[in-house]
Amino acid sequence: SSTMADGAVLSALVRHARATRTHVLGIDPGTRRVGLAISTADIRQALPLHAVDRTAASSPEEHIAEMRSLVSTHSVGAVVVGLPLDSLGKEGPQCRKVRHYVKRLGFGPKLPVAFLDERFTTCVSRHALFDFNVSRKRQERLVDTSAAGIILP
Repeated sequence: SSTMADGAVLSALVRHARATRTHVLGIDPGTRRVGLAISTADIRQALPLHAVDRTAASSPEEHIAEMRSLVSTHSVGAVVVGLPLDSLGKEGPQCRKVRHYVKRLGFGPKLPVAFLDERFTTCVSRHALFDFNVSRKRQERLVDTSAAGIILP
């Protein structure tokens, strides 16, 4: 999908995952880390997976292979990707980078992908972690996966 997901698109994505008995993967792509969360089998909750350090891979191809492997390992049937719109809700250079990144992942037609506005997910995630008295050091490790969980429907 090349457009932003609305309620109908997200509902169709969830129905697809339920019908195929697969999970929905939430991706919060960043320059350094990619936060990941996965839906429960009943698609009612999002559970943080982990953050993948893009800089740890020896090449972009190795990172892409790792992401594709995650999709297979976790029986992913649909993907929701956070799109970093600007403060006015418009797509800018960062959005183009995210779309290019997702295109390079090459999930293919059998794995539906929807993009969702993620402008405030990191902020909400940081506040929630702070409210739970998570240390700043630990927040840095958890904020990406927590943000990815917020992205999931």
